[in-house]
Amino acid sequence: MKKYLKSLAVMSMLFFSVSGIMAQQPQARKAFSAEEIAEKQVGILKSQLSLTDEQVASIKVLFAERNTKVQELRKNSNGDKEVLKKGGKEIRATTDAGLFKILTPEQKAQYAKIKEERKETRKNRALDKK
Repeated sequence: MKKYLKSLAVMSMLFFSVSGIMAQQPQARKAFSAEEIAEKQVGILKSQLSLTDEQVASIKVLFAERNTKVQELRKNSNGDKEVLKKGGKEIRATTDAGLFKILTPEQKAQYAKIKEERKETRKNRALDKK
């Protein structure tokens, strides 16, 4: 009987330790579509720039196209950082040109300010890592 209880205790400990390890495994991240990403990005810009409904619709299309291009670039670059950097720069320039056609002069100024703040944040984050 004592032997039986010992083996039961060992098996229980083994079961719970394996269960604990399995619970800590990271979950696979959901891959969002270009449209889902654009929806979120436009929502942020809408509140920051006070976009009209017409502007929101135009920018959603623009951002969905951009996100599709970015996803294709990542897939086709085979991890080459130079290709990603160059392609990303071209995509950003095209997107900004399209965005500036949609925004009012006041919104353009506010957007430029937001971009500059993001650039500073990224620069500070990079310095913090060093």
